[in-house]
Amino acid sequence: MNGVEGIDNNAFYSFKSLTSIEIDSPVIIGTSAFDTCTSLQSVKLPNGIQIIGDYAFQNCKSLPQINLPDSITHIGKGCFYACYKLASITFPKGLNILEESTFYACSHLLNVSLPDTMTHLGPTCFKGCINLESIKLSENLVKIDNECFAGCSSLEKINLPDKLQVIGEACFQGCISLVSMEFKKKINTLHDDVVDACNALKELTFVLTEQKYIRSPFVFCPELQKITIIESENMFLLKIPDNYFQDCQNLKEVVLDTPNILSFGANSFRNCERLEKVTFKTPFKDLQNIFLNCFDGCKQLTEIILPDSVSLISSFSFRNCISLRKMTIPPKVTILYSDLFYGCTSLESVTFNDNINSIGISCFQNCKNLKEIVNGLPKSLTMIGSAAFCGCSKLESVTINENLYFISDNCFKDCLSLQTVTFDNNIKNLEFIYENAFQNCYSLTKIILPNCVTFLGNSSFGNCSKLSEVVLGKSLKDISSSAFEKSSNIKSITYPLFNQMNVNVFDSSKDSITQLILVDSIDNLTLFDDDCFNYFGNVNDVVFAVYSLKYIGQKTFNGFKNMETLSFTKCNVIEIKEDAVSNHNKLNNMNFDANELYLDVSCFRNIDSLHQVTISSKIISFKDFSFADSTSLNYINMMCEKATFGNSIFENCSNLNTIDCNIVDGLVISVDFAKIIPYVRDLRIASNQVTIKGNSMKEMKNLVNFEINADITLEANSLSNSNLENLIINTQGQLDFQSSIFNELSNLQKLLILKSSKVTFGENVFGQQNILSEINVTSPSIIFNPHCFDGLQSLEKIVANGIVEKVGEYSFNNCSKLSKIDFISNVQTIEDSSFNECSSLLNFTIKSDNLNKLGNSAFKNCQKLQNITINSPQNLSISDHCFCSCYEMTFLNSSNLNLGQFSFHNCKNLRNISGNILSVSSYSFSGCESLELIQISNLEIVPSHCFENCISLQKFITMKKIQEVSDYGFYNCPKLKEFKFDNVSFIGDFSFSNTGIYNLTLTTMVILGNYSFANCNELSEVYLANLSSIASNVFVNDTKLSKFVYCGTKQIKSKDLFTGCSKLKEIFVSKDYGKSSISGVPCSTTEFCVSSGDNQIRKKLIIITASSVFVLIVIVVIICVVASCKKQDKINYKESEIESLLFTSDNKLYTNSANI
Repeated sequence: MNGVEGIDNNAFYSFKSLTSIEIDSPVIIGTSAFDTCTSLQSVKLPNGIQIIGDYAFQNCKSLPQINLPDSITHIGKGCFYACYKLASITFPKGLNILEESTFYACSHLLNVSLPDTMTHLGPTCFKGCINLESIKLSENLVKIDNECFAGCSSLEKINLPDKLQVIGEACFQGCISLVSMEFKKKINTLHDDVVDACNALKELTFVLTEQKYIRSPFVFCPELQKITIIESENMFLLKIPDNYFQDCQNLKEVVLDTPNILSFGANSFRNCERLEKVTFKTPFKDLQNIFLNCFDGCKQLTEIILPDSVSLISSFSFRNCISLRKMTIPPKVTILYSDLFYGCTSLESVTFNDNINSIGISCFQNCKNLKEIVNGLPKSLTMIGSAAFCGCSKLESVTINENLYFISDNCFKDCLSLQTVTFDNNIKNLEFIYENAFQNCYSLTKIILPNCVTFLGNSSFGNCSKLSEVVLGKSLKDISSSAFEKSSNIKSITYPLFNQMNVNVFDSSKDSITQLILVDSIDNLTLFDDDCFNYFGNVNDVVFAVYSLKYIGQKTFNGFKNMETLSFTKCNVIEIKEDAVSNHNKLNNMNFDANELYLDVSCFRNIDSLHQVTISSKIISFKDFSFADSTSLNYINMMCEKATFGNSIFENCSNLNTIDCNIVDGLVISVDFAKIIPYVRDLRIASNQVTIKGNSMKEMKNLVNFEINADITLEANSLSNSNLENLIINTQGQLDFQSSIFNELSNLQKLLILKSSKVTFGENVFGQQNILSEINVTSPSIIFNPHCFDGLQSLEKIVANGIVEKVGEYSFNNCSKLSKIDFISNVQTIEDSSFNECSSLLNFTIKSDNLNKLGNSAFKNCQKLQNITINSPQNLSISDHCFCSCYEMTFLNSSNLNLGQFSFHNCKNLRNISGNILSVSSYSFSGCESLELIQISNLEIVPSHCFENCISLQKFITMKKIQEVSDYGFYNCPKLKEFKFDNVSFIGDFSFSNTGIYNLTLTTMVILGNYSFANCNELSEVYLANLSSIASNVFVNDTKLSKFVYCGTKQIKSKDLFTGCSKLKEIFVSKDYGKSSISGVPCSTTEFCVSSGDNQIRKKLIIITASSVFVLIVIVVIICVVASCKKQDKINYKESEIESLLFTSDNKLYTNSANI
């Protein structure tokens, strides 16, 4: 078309054969100009064209594409309506608006890119573009009108620009391929149908606007799983609207990015059956209200954390949230309304705040898994509504706090696991527990009702099948007759004593109740005489815990035919009248706890079954025959300040074996008192003061064990003539045990004394006809006087915990079974024969800062004594025979020792003494066959027989040089091989006889006694510098003696000196010696004995001794070499040839013991 100025309305309307249009000049295309040109396939528009009228290309069904020049400023509504094959379109760059239905039903349109100048998309603009997959919107787009993209079923994604403010109704309705979508914050209007039928929409960011919704805008998005709600920046909204998410059944997560919200509207999340969590993206500091049914039916919601600002949670808000597991109630919530958590079957724990004052009807009903109420019910709670916890079948415990006024009907009904119900100790206002309140609580075992409760309704505790203990409060007069119906296993009832009793309320348990505890009521009875408790035929345990009650009539006890235990506890004054309880032949145990107790004549007489009585009271009065003829009574425990006793209280109580008696004000055990308890076997008494009169104990012929905790006075014969076996005395006072106290006490086995300030044991305190085996004393001062336990052969053990002031002579003499002694002492002396003949004593330990002497025979003949430890800083004298014949003794541990005669004589196993021995005496160690080493610091003279028969002695060490060895000093010490003879001037008879000495060198003027070295089988060499005198038989039977040198000039006239010395062939003497033989052995002179004085002789002898050692070493080496060579057949010398190598003709070298 050339030169055309315009194309009029309907100009080519329905030119169905028209296939192509090319316009060369700018024109205006009028309304419906090419409408229904169904064959039109090509349109070319010139640059400069500005306006295309309404419906211009409507129904051009074959048009596949069109390029709109940039000059176009207006495209009319419905311009390309139903251009089914239109797949591509290029928009002019300056276009601002697309009018209504511009591309309606362009079903082949795939991708659209709108110019940046576009600000408004009109109604139904792209509606029905079923193949439209993507569209690029202008960043300046402000408004998208109604149904703009409705029915764009292939549209998968659309990015809405940030400047967008208005989205019309049903804008994206039916976009069934749209998966996710994000609305921006400038949007101020969103209608409830904007995303209707977006069947594939799973994730959506939606702007909260101020519209009121009759229904949820998301209800017809069946796959929608996550919604993020943001707030329009153009308005300040305070509420999530009512019904906002209601019935979005596949919605799993809601993210709220709306920090200014104050309220969740009614039904806002109702029936979101798959909703699992609600996340507050930014802190909800101001959320206050959750309105009706807010989360009702959110079956997958497991947890929601409400901010502390919430103050209102309306009824039904979380009803039937069957997956909700725990809930913490915010601190500002004061009321939990009805049905709030009804049917939350997975709810396990709930944490209340302390400000809640009311829990509404059915609030937690049927929360079947509710197991824990953290920290109990709120302290501020004043009301619990009907059925509030009904059906909470796993709830285990409930604590009712102090401000509650009543418990409503059915409140805890069907709480099948409820085991404990605890009422606060300070509760004062709770008066009413209404019908069925705890009905069917099958696991409830015990209920203690507070004293303020005045009413129990019908079946309030009905059918509690495990309920075994019930404690009724003292104000509870009004009890429904069915309050405990079908609770048939109650065994214990605490029942207040009212003027009028109604016991038939426990009809279901009348045969199971075995314990009845009777307490004061608000009636404060002082007298009770009613046999109403006959109703409970099997009661066997009866307790009176009554303070106001004073008199109990006989009729009362007639109501307890099967009573086995009777107790009075926390009572004030109790009087049991004459014969009140007598002849109750099933009663076996009684307990009394009262300020004052008065037992009348025969009040408990002839109760054959009675075994035990316990009494605790300030004042006790027993009148005559109180327990007489109760033949099975075997134990009495009595604690009081003051007691008075009648006659024959326990007459014929032949089995009364044990009595514990604590009487503060003091007790005198006289003959009359003893006659009251003649059958007692075990008696324990505690008091400030106890006096035992003479001959009183013989009245208690069966007494075996006696314990006294008191300051005690024991008169003469106080313990005599009894069969007592064990005696325990715990006293602060002094004890002086004399034989007169224990006369003919022949069965005593054990004595234990505790805390006494001083204990003294007198002479033969227990005699010798006793079987006493153990004494244990704790006291700061203990005295064992002479002969105190002398001959007490039964005594096995004595322990003294304290300071032993004295161990007298013969104190433990002949205690042949005594095996252990252990004590600390400050004694200076353990006297003579203190432990003599204690033949079973194994160990002895004593610590004393003052001990300096063990007396004569102190431990003599303690044959089994093994170890002794004596801790004393003093020099200790061990007197004569102290440890004589302690055969098993192996060790002595002490400090500085001075040893008397026979002190360790015949201690055959003594191996060691750990201590510094200062001195020894005759026979001190004689017969110590195992002694191997002895060290003595200052010894100069070895006393006679001191080490005789010490057959294992190998070393003898002393710090000073020995000057004398007395007769038999080392007799028969065969292992003693060495001895320092440097300063010795006297060697007595037999002093070294039978020793292992192998070399004897004496350099001083010495006296040798008879047999002094006889039978020394190892002695081979003897060197004598000079002699004062030498007796006969000195070297008899020294079989190895082969070398004898005598350098003195004094002639030896003794006979038989060398009898049995078979190897001794000659004696070497000095040139000045005038005899040719000594005791029959020929003499030869030697140049080594000179007359230039003793000093030169000593030097010569030292040189000789050293040379001898050297020669011996050379001989041994050569013999070894020769032996080795013989094995190799290289050398075959004879012994005579070897000798010729060693010895010269002038005998300057000698075989074996040769000297140079």
